[in-house]
This record gives sequence, C-alpha cells and structure tokens, in this order.
Amino acid sequence: MNENTGPKLQLEAKPNLPFQGDTVALTASVTKPDRNSGEYKYTWKLESDTGVPDQAASLFKLEGKEKNYYKQFLDTTELLPDTYTVKVDATPKTGKKLQATLAITVQQAPLAAMAHQFRQDSIGIATRQTSPTDDQGLWVKLRQCLEGRRFEMYDSLVTEIMCGNSYEPPGERLDSCNYRHGVQGYQLLKAATETFLLCHACCGNFDTIGDNFSSREESPRLGHSATQEDMQNYLNQYLSSSASPQTLPYLGQILKNLDLLGLESTNYPCSQSVRGQPCMFELIWSYWQEQGGLVQTINAITLRFQNRRVHPGSVIDPLANLALDPLRPLNNLLWGYVQDSRQRLTVARRAYEYEHEYGLLTEGKAVGKIHPAERRGQFLESFHALLQAAAVWYRDLQNTMVNPDPFPILEKIRTVHLQLAKGANNQFGELSSTARMEMMMAQWLIAQPPMREFLHSRAMVPYAEPWMGQVDAMHKLMSWSDVSVSYFDLLARFGEMILLSIRYGNWTQASNPQQANNWLQYWRPEIQGYIEAYRTVTGVDLSASSGQRTSVNAMQPSKLLQRRSQRNTV
Repeated sequence: MNENTGPKLQLEAKPNLPFQGDTVALTASVTKPDRNSGEYKYTWKLESDTGVPDQAASLFKLEGKEKNYYKQFLDTTELLPDTYTVKVDATPKTGKKLQATLAITVQQAPLAAMAHQFRQDSIGIATRQTSPTDDQGLWVKLRQCLEGRRFEMYDSLVTEIMCGNSYEPPGERLDSCNYRHGVQGYQLLKAATETFLLCHACCGNFDTIGDNFSSREESPRLGHSATQEDMQNYLNQYLSSSASPQTLPYLGQILKNLDLLGLESTNYPCSQSVRGQPCMFELIWSYWQEQGGLVQTINAITLRFQNRRVHPGSVIDPLANLALDPLRPLNNLLWGYVQDSRQRLTVARRAYEYEHEYGLLTEGKAVGKIHPAERRGQFLESFHALLQAAAVWYRDLQNTMVNPDPFPILEKIRTVHLQLAKGANNQFGELSSTARMEMMMAQWLIAQPPMREFLHSRAMVPYAEPWMGQVDAMHKLMSWSDVSVSYFDLLARFGEMILLSIRYGNWTQASNPQQANNWLQYWRPEIQGYIEAYRTVTGVDLSASSGQRTSVNAMQPSKLLQRRSQRNTV
C-alpha cells in the first residue's frame, strides 16, 4: 500500500516512433515526490541489444544549463534503425533512488528506405560492393612495413643511438652529441642505419599484422569494415602453403619449381635461408631519389668540403660559402663519409642495376657510357600501360551508369609482375638495400642544422621531411631543376608501394578479377598520387585524356627530365 502511494519516476518520449535523424524530446517526472528528499539529479543512458555508438552519451542534449536535468533531447542521426532502451535514474539528496525505462524504435526514413531498395534492385548501377580476398592481408602488412621506414622514425632511432643520454632537445640534434676524432662517428652512423633497416624496416614477423592496425584508416581502402583479427585471418590464409616456415605464395611457387619445398636442412647447406621472408626493398625508390638530386647534393657538398670545385671550369663557385666549423660533429661525420667513398656504390653501378631491373636509363657525365648485358626494355611500357588503364578504370568508377571491368587490369598486373620477376636475380636483393642505406644516410646528413645554415633553405615551405629544403636549395644554386624534390620523393614512395604489391603478389596464379578490383581500390591513393607526381616532374600525363585510351608514353623519364631542364635554363 505504501509502495503504491510513494514517489514514482515516469518517462515520456515525443515522438515514440521516430524516423532516423529525428530529435526525440524526453521528459522524466517524479510523481508524488517526498518533500524531505530534496532536489533530484538525473542520469541518462542509452542501450540496445545490437550495441550503440561509442559516443552514445553525447547524443543526449540538455535543455537547460544545469547538469542532470529532467529534460533531454535525443539525436537519432547516428543511430541505426533498431529498438533502443532509454534508462534514467533520479537520485535525491536523501532517500531512495528512482529508475524508469522506455523503449524507442528508430525507423528508417522513407527516402532512405527507397534509396536502399533502389540499390538492392539495381543491377550494376549505383552499387559498389566488394568481396574480400585473402591477398588484402598481404597489402595491409606491406603498407605497415613501408610506413615503418619513414624518415622521422629513422631519424629518431639514429639520433638516439648516436647521441645516447646526451640527446635532449630535438632542435639541437647533432649539436648535443660528442664524438672522438677520426671516422668513428661516421661508422656509428653507418651501423645505426643498417640496424634500422634490418631490425625496423624489414617487416619483422611478416606473418603478423601489427598492433598499429587502424580500422578507420584501412576500411575505406579495403571496401569493407575489418578488424585487426580479420586481417590476421586473411594473411594466415594467404600465407598457407606446404613451405615451412610460411612464405608468400609467389615464393612458394619458386621453391616448388626448384624442388625445395620438402628440403631437409641435412640435404642442402643453409637450406633454411631460401625460405626466409625477403626484406621489402624496391630499387625504384633509389632511382627517383637519385633523379631528384639527393645523391648529387651530398656529392657536391663533399667535393667542396675537400676544397674541390663542383664545376672546375666555372669562374663562379656556387658553394663558396661552405665553411663547416670543426666544433660541431657534422664536420667529423663528413670526414668519415669522404673516407668511406670507395666502399659506397658508384653512380654507374646503380645505373647498371636500374637498367637490369626496370630498363630505366640514367643520364649525366657521372654515369658515362655504359654497356649493360641485359636491359628490361618492356617494363616501362607495361607499367605505364597499367597506370593508364587504372586511371580510366577510376574515371569509369565515378559514373554510376558504368560498372568497369577489372579483368583487363588483372592481365596488365600479371604482365608487370612477370617483368619484375625476370629482373629479380644477381645483385637484386643486396644492391637495393645497400642503395637504400646509403641514401638514407645522405638524407640524415643533409637534414642537420649546419647544412640548413649553409644552403639557406626556405623556412616557410612546409616540407614533409627536414632534408628536402636543403636539396631544393641546391637545385636553385646549381640550376638543376625547378621541380621540388618533394614530388620526386612521392614518386619514390608511391612507386615502391605499387611495385612491391605486384612483385610479391601471386599474380600468375590469380584468376579472380575481384583481386584486381580490390588491388585498384586499396592502392588508389598511391596510383593516382604517382600519376600526378609524374606529370609534375616530367610534364607527361600517364592517364588517358578525355576518357579515351591513348597510346602509352614509354619515353625514358631521364630524357624527359633532361629536356625539361634544358628548356628551363635561361
């Protein structure tokens, strides 16, 4: 009897059957309140059997300025059509807490329902559904690996190794490091760089998706919502083979052809070495960095460091103001760099390998006239044909009346894959990683403050990495190019991602066009970014114009750059 006559909490909602996007007015009222209980404080919650958004609490909007107000407005814009339970607690200063619940059914808006039905009924129109494939796990892992090579990560690790506990403010960089005289400082830099590439940039456990997986970042690329566990399952299925330990299907096919799948360690010296996962280095990264003037910049600086003119026949010396004081460690590092010159790759040796793997020529006096035994003449045409077809496919994808066929893309990917495979021998592995190590050391040296002081790089340009401004300044001093090195760096990074996804994919065995469809969607930022950067650097647009499939431009990039440089010379 007392319970029926005591205070009760009632909850009302208007409207009770809202459409998605409507605002629901919620009112909680206490009937027959106890005068001794004082003011009530209200706590609101939203629950559902299928779960609610993480920001559910923010969907409630206060009517007044006071917290714990008895009136709320529920925003249903972020809620999926479903039945939700609104719970409210009324807590007095003294006495018993009161509770009330109310079910609210959010309905799909009529127009949205019609649009959804239209998408379901349409055949190939306005519908862009993608089916997951196992090789998406490889692409996620590959991108995680390549993102681990960014300059800021390398810079942080190397500076910590070289400076140790003495390194504190990032603005001082090398100024807070102390070395002995001689080449010890440079040798430490060299060892630290090699350590970074071996331990932090060789993908580590290639069969494991890293904890830095971001569903928000990856889902748009994949075309479906995916968790780290989902991608791990895809990668496991992709790597499943009779090889032990697990290896890429492409490499598994090679091992099978060599009759090495079931090989015991007692039957062949170091047999396990042929089963290891490769370090994912693509020489095209070094090619575009070299075309961008990175190597030329450090070479010009070291020549002037030795009191040698860059242009012996010229009266004017663009680098006349180079005077690095011996009180800072950079002087010592450059000394070691010069002393180690005979151990580094020459321009000609890299040029031979560029031709061997990609058929790419390198122009310049430092290269001279070379006579390669083998040249990958069809690679450039095949690669540019793939990029052009991808550009057409992306353009057709924007047309809701067209459902582009990915099968021709699959054939073009297979062609590029075979071209890359033909050049994967002899110096293929070691030269790529060695060139990467040497060029990253050059980037690190050029990024140091004394270099910035000497070359007077432009502080207001938002360069992505701290070495770029100095290379651009050298471009201007030496009249090399009017194109920023930033675009060459984009070609290097995007080109490496695209080619690695083709080189180590199992494309010769692929027969499902959905794999090509997913490849186009996942690597779209890199493919379109490469096309645009290539146009900026060379003046050639690799995409077909006006939706027409034009002939493929397979002219050597070095020739295009040389022609552009001559045209811009006053």
